[in-house]
Amino acid sequence: MPAGGKKSLVTWAEHRERYRKGCGSDHCKTARNVCLARGSVPCDVLFVGEAPGFRENDLGVPFVGPAGQLLDEMVAEALGEILLCTGTGRYVEHCPMNCPHEDRRPRVAFTNVVGCIPLQDGGDKFKEPDYGQVLDCSGRLAEFVALANPRLLVACGKVAYDAFDPKYKGSVPFPNGCKLISVHHPAYILRANAAQQGLLRRKWVVTVSNAAGEL
Repeated sequence: MPAGGKKSLVTWAEHRERYRKGCGSDHCKTARNVCLARGSVPCDVLFVGEAPGFRENDLGVPFVGPAGQLLDEMVAEALGEILLCTGTGRYVEHCPMNCPHEDRRPRVAFTNVVGCIPLQDGGDKFKEPDYGQVLDCSGRLAEFVALANPRLLVACGKVAYDAFDPKYKGSVPFPNGCKLISVHHPAYILRANAAQQGLLRRKWVVTVSNAAGEL
């Protein structure tokens, strides 16, 4: 059972219907598609990024562009050796108790702080979502986090981490017992030079793997 252990007040189908046209923010009106989430709902590990890019805007699914492809590769590498221990109910990489294990890896889901692509004036360039856009979409994000009810919440980038920081107005709560960690956004890793990419990727994988192994 995910950490919160509390059933969401809405279903995934109801959530999709409620936000199929966005959260009501002005930037939703210029989006081609709303990108809510992909993956398993509920989940064990939830990855939260900043906002959809152009590829996501075309397809209506988060993390399907180059950054999303890298994210999928790193997630598979980070969680590929972790299995559910039936003796303890925890996800482990190495079990000191030698318990039986289910052939089930952590269930994962992906979403963004805002569900619609934020564009600069003129509508042809992506921009980082501003505080107002994040605040407008906080209700949608809060409802999805409650619905996903993860054990581990991985904030990809500063915008995502700040969305869950209690010191900010409108910050999004996460389930009791859920662990929050911060890692680089995969787009940041892609922008790094070739010498740095390998180091950043390895650090990302180790951070997520260690956090998941403590669930």
